Amino acid sequence: MKDLIISRLESYKMHRQEWIDKQNNYKWTSHELENGSTLYGSYQEKEALFTTKIVELEWVLSIII
Repeated sequence: MKDLIISRLESYKMHRQEWIDKQNNYKWTSHELENGSTLYGSYQEKEALFTTKIVELEWVLSIII
């Protein structure tokens, strides 16, 4: 069970980093600079989702160790 949790945790960390990289490499258009970007916002939401999953799995892991 512990190995499965650690495997899933590493997977989530990898996916979160992908969304962080997408945010860092995002090319803003002039329209988006003035009005905001829903695409960039969705990148932030995905990062936050994986961060939450990571925190939860780390909590579970701390209980079973």
